[in-house]
Formats: sequence, structure tokens, C-alpha cells
Amino acid sequence: MKKDIFANEYKNLLFIGLILIAIIANFLQGKIKYIIHLLFFFTFGVLCLFNFNRCGRIHCHITGYGFMAVGILALLSLLEVINLSWSIIWIIFIVIAIFAYSIEFLYKNKKGVCYKK
Repeated sequence: MKKDIFANEYKNLLFIGLILIAIIANFLQGKIKYIIHLLFFFTFGVLCLFNFNRCGRIHCHITGYGFMAVGILALLSLLEVINLSWSIIWIIFIVIAIFAYSIEFLYKNKKGVCYKK
């Protein structure tokens, strides 16, 4: 089994760095703020899918596709195809994360591991 990309000494730097970028973006004006948030969602989605393919973490399978879907919602909102507030988009992102970790927690309690592969 390959190693979880977030199971090394750089995991906290990567995670905290991405979160800080999203927070700092809130202080920007105009569409650049939303473009950064959009990139944040897609970056986390890609990282989760990559990590799932690498090591099989249960939550990564869910969050990977879920965060990519949030990225698509954010893109459609940015392009004004849909009228969805960014607060709702962030709530969806958080709900997906909570749901994914809950499923992983239940799976780990049942099977003893948090890896599907």
C-alpha cells in the first residue's frame, strides 16, 4: 500500500497553507477573491482523489468528488450561470467534509481501518 500524502512532515504545512490562502482571499476585492476560492475547491478535490488512488483513504474518495462538485458550483456561480451565494458554497464544502469523515469513522469502527484498498 502506498503512503498517504498527508501522512508526512509536510502535511500540516500544505493543509494550513491552503486554508490560509482561502482566508487571505477574503480580504481581496472583486472576482479575484472568488477565483482563489474556486481554485481552493478544485485543489482540495484533486489532492483528495490523488490521495485516494494512492492509499485508499475512505474520506478522500468522498471529498475528492464532493470538492470537485463544489468547485463546479463555484465556477457556475462565478460565471453567473447560477445564483448561489458563496456562503452556501462554503457550507456545502464543510458539510461534505463532515459527512466524509463521519463515513470514514464508521468504516474504521466496523473494519478497523480507514483505508478501502
